[in-house]
Amino acid sequence: FFFVKIEDLEESREKTEHEFVLGGLDLEVSNTEDGIRGFLLLKNSGDFNENKVSITADIFDLDVHEVLSSSLNLGREDSFWVPIDIDIPDNAKEGEYLMSVKVSNPKHTKEQSFVIVIENSNKERVKVIERS
Repeated sequence: FFFVKIEDLEESREKTEHEFVLGGLDLEVSNTEDGIRGFLLLKNSGDFNENKVSITADIFDLDVHEVLSSSLNLGREDSFWVPIDIDIPDNAKEGEYLMSVKVSNPKHTKEQSFVIVIENSNKERVKVIERS
């Protein structure tokens, strides 16, 4: 004899998780003239609708703080491409910088860092002086 018992794991699991996932970072430009322009993929992988979600980006080495979104609403297991539009100081040096992205609402907070490569758009105008 065989007895087959089928349980629904989804129904038996307690619904208590809040989880933001910062996925793809798709940059169109990243230089001192145009700034940082592109999109950041935000997913709600948790068990609840997440309302009033704010997203901020900081590049501490450049003293840059930008609010990317202040009142985004995400459904359960929903995703959204958040536009990035950050101005960069003209005197920023070319190179790699850490951009810290913070996603939060009254119930949950998530922080993640991304490496951003910034090009100096003025480098063609820089005069090179050679010593003989």
